Amino acid sequence: MVRTDKYIDFGFISGNPERSMPTDTFAEMQTWRNDIPIEIIIKHIETLQEGLMCGEMATSIDAVTGEGYPAGQYKDGPFFFPIDVLRYLKRGDIHGVPKEYEEYLKETYHLGE
Repeated sequence: MVRTDKYIDFGFISGNPERSMPTDTFAEMQTWRNDIPIEIIIKHIETLQEGLMCGEMATSIDAVTGEGYPAGQYKDGPFFFPIDVLRYLKRGDIHGVPKEYEEYLKETYHLGE
């Protein structure tokens, strides 16, 4: 996770064009666990508007399969993260989001109550 005074990035890993500097390793992402059920987090992320990054031809490389997918990201308040995070959550490759984002979801959207 990378913080600046305006935003917080997470889930950007080496080999993806959305950020020039990675924010997390895939191994770190696999340690994320939350109190909010993962199904609720997935449903919330699915409501966010997806933004394409680096032009429509940019490709993100899946950390598990090695396949290429259109690169993009989500913005939720001060948080930015690649669309890959949702794919990994849905497939069960990762089991949560960073604690700071979970706290934001609880405080802002009252998820998990």
